[in-house]
Amino acid sequence: MNRTDDLPTLSEVASEFFRVPLANLPTGKRDLEQALVAEAIRLALADREPDDRGWRTRHILSLRSWVTRKLRALIPILDAPSDNEDTFVEVLREGVGGNLVFLGDVTELAGGYYAPSPTRVVPIAAGTCLLVSGLPSAVLAKHGLQLNVKGISRIAQEGAESINSRLGLQVQERDSYLGTMGREGFSEESILAFIQRQRRRRWTEADVSDCYQGNRGAYGFEFSEHYASVSSPVGYASLWEAATNVRPGEYWLRIKNHGKDEMIWIPNQLKKHVCLLLDKWGNKPRRVVISEADTGALLKAQFPPPGSQIRWIHAVGGQWLGSESPWIRWNVPRHSLDSLVHVFGMLPVTVETGERR
Repeated sequence: MNRTDDLPTLSEVASEFFRVPLANLPTGKRDLEQALVAEAIRLALADREPDDRGWRTRHILSLRSWVTRKLRALIPILDAPSDNEDTFVEVLREGVGGNLVFLGDVTELAGGYYAPSPTRVVPIAAGTCLLVSGLPSAVLAKHGLQLNVKGISRIAQEGAESINSRLGLQVQERDSYLGTMGREGFSEESILAFIQRQRRRRWTEADVSDCYQGNRGAYGFEFSEHYASVSSPVGYASLWEAATNVRPGEYWLRIKNHGKDEMIWIPNQLKKHVCLLLDKWGNKPRRVVISEADTGALLKAQFPPPGSQIRWIHAVGGQWLGSESPWIRWNVPRHSLDSLVHVFGMLPVTVETGERR
């Protein structure tokens, strides 16, 4: 929006919308627009009368109509989404990394319906926590919560236990929020224990196509027809993609040991974790470097992180900076440094805390 003497800026409108100071809003135009759409979705759900079970639900078409009516003058693209950009759907459920369903503010129900998620707080650092809630920010501000709006997510400037004591809001531990495999996360030990529990069957090439090639110095997980294995505690191990006509998007871990040639099914959700484990077993672990920077902090990874780590990056307000071979990079808030070290330390990777940049 162009500034005139009688029109407020987009930031000033957003400040009233959220009931937070200007300094606590995103500075980038796109981040601010996404924040406004996210808040409008929360308001649309709060505006709904609860059903006989207490649920405030709206169909996606009703949600879109409500949000578009409220924000079309501020964000014209909402009125005419393109094939390449649909801000409403990206914010609600499809944005890479950051969207209301993925971050937990909104629950996706059957038949295209959505509902606000229960309110809880997730500790980040002393005096700071992630607010996960379908409630509008203005409702929370009335209870004295000071919020920092980080695009789609919201950070409370108060410790989780203090909020629990003062307002009775549930505290959800970080590991629970991330959906990790217990407190040890997706460590070498936990993934190995998963592998050892799985049922084995005789190896057959009919079920697979390409093999993971290991860490070759660039980000990404490369698969090809060439066999590549590493020595591991369970034998010589290699990861293979399932043949597309058998189980697309799923994987098999091949284990050769003591004359046996066997395979273990690996669900798609564990593909990256197993790749990272094979890299570590092959003495070529992937690296993560987290360092302070003038704009907050810089997070660099030599691989596209799994969903749990991506969820935390976006939850604390991380901003994608693009790739710089062999790294992919995010700008992250300085107060989130220790939590990011913890979250990435759950993986079989090398985590380094670098010098200030």
